[in-house]
Amino acid sequence: MRGGGDLPDPGPDTADAVGWWSRAAWLTLGGLVRGRAAQEAVSWSPFGVGYHGARWESVPLGGPAGSGDGASHRYSHGGPA
Repeated sequence: MRGGGDLPDPGPDTADAVGWWSRAAWLTLGGLVRGRAAQEAVSWSPFGVGYHGARWESVPLGGPAGSGDGASHRYSHGGPA
């Protein structure tokens, strides 16, 4: 997330196998951030479950990447490590 690029996605079969019920939200987030690097990011995996948190600059929908208004929003996700 810090380096930019597409958010990692193991695919639907792996998501189903590990019970990753929030994959749809993760993919939606990926569409919103459009490969931009996060301004802040943290990952940890207690007990074998991965948690990832990040903050991206807010960008108006339909606007070019990196053209935000300076506001920020926080998103987080718990999924396979």
